[in-house]
Amino acid sequence: MKAGTFCNITIINRLDTGTPVSNCHYHRNGFHCPDTTNLHTHGLHVSPSQDNVNTHIIPGGNWTYSYQLEPEHLMGTFWYHAHYHGSVTLQVMGGLVGPLTVLPAADYSMTTDLKNIWNGQATRLLVFQHIFFSGSETSSSMDFRMLDYPGVSASYLLSPEGYESYPPDPAFGIGGSRDFYAVNGNYQPVFSIQPNDMSLLRLVHAASTRYLELELNDPGNWCEWMIVARDGVFQPTPYQKPSAIVLPPGGRADIIIKCSSAGLNKTVSVRANANPSRDAALGTENRHNQALLFTIELLDIKQPKNGAFPTAQQPLPAYLTNLTNATVAVGGSNVQQLLFSMGGNNTEEINFDPFPGFHAQDSVKYVDRLCVNQVYQYSIVPPGFGFGYSGPAVKTSAHPYHQHVHHFQVVGLNGVDAAAAADIVRIGEWRDTV
Repeated sequence: MKAGTFCNITIINRLDTGTPVSNCHYHRNGFHCPDTTNLHTHGLHVSPSQDNVNTHIIPGGNWTYSYQLEPEHLMGTFWYHAHYHGSVTLQVMGGLVGPLTVLPAADYSMTTDLKNIWNGQATRLLVFQHIFFSGSETSSSMDFRMLDYPGVSASYLLSPEGYESYPPDPAFGIGGSRDFYAVNGNYQPVFSIQPNDMSLLRLVHAASTRYLELELNDPGNWCEWMIVARDGVFQPTPYQKPSAIVLPPGGRADIIIKCSSAGLNKTVSVRANANPSRDAALGTENRHNQALLFTIELLDIKQPKNGAFPTAQQPLPAYLTNLTNATVAVGGSNVQQLLFSMGGNNTEEINFDPFPGFHAQDSVKYVDRLCVNQVYQYSIVPPGFGFGYSGPAVKTSAHPYHQHVHHFQVVGLNGVDAAAAADIVRIGEWRDTV
């Protein structure tokens, strides 16, 4: 997609129309209607009527989504996935996801050091997907449980329709892993970069539950990396060189990696490591460990060399104006905290209220009502704590905090040390998922 252009996407659902779940014209949380789908463009700054997750495409049906990207829409790395409430997890785990990049408008101006890298040849788009066939995983708190793919599918037998659709029937080789991340659909792939060059890696975490903490396994200390954008928005300077790239479910990061000529003809690898040093900021649950995600060969492949890490701040569009010193308004219902909890029958709640459904009356549907061109500030309270809580996460929710259509700016970390959390989230940065 390109800023300043219009795009139509038509989805046709050709699944079986003769099943008990072929006429699902409703949304609710909980497993139901596994063959109904829709489309969510994760991160695009468009009208809610365009990125509308209340749509439903039943078997035999179709829907055309129309997106108008304004000329000032920031270039960046995004993704798309199925988002029909009732089948999201099943369909995301099953592969109904994909990367989405937005190209800049013709008159977009980049700083010279970033432009040289973005226009170079050394760019790779890496999509991380969770392949999970190893049985149920229950958190120690019992609040959140992650089922494997067959387990998710079988849960539809307990739905009002009592219909599983197409049961997964996986076959495994001897000693084959049943719980791992694939990169661009491949298990432990290998690719090459040029030493002394700036290589751009555009990372998309296209999965639904675990956090990925990417670390370099670099025996000769040949390489270093820098985050220049998160969730499709350029970072504030100085750009950080983190010890780990932390990706929540649905998160993205544009990173630059540079390796010295001392590593020529050597290899480095990237692992997922739930390092205890990040427990205070991330909690202790739903974090993935994998000794090898992908390998990088350092080869002389004769590409033009861009030798220096960028330093200049990339200006952001008006809809991403810095809000750290802005006057904060109060919402229509005076809500200033969003408390996530689990109610009876494993019902997800916000401020102790379960979601009443997409078709509920407006008077009870919304947590808050906001006015255009006003600034609002909320504290996100992790599960297991009450109103007024200000402290570390302790445990990690099985679902990240994600806003559709509008990014949010991080202005505080609820008592977590900013320096210790810098690999995870930075004060002042814009995100759509944490």
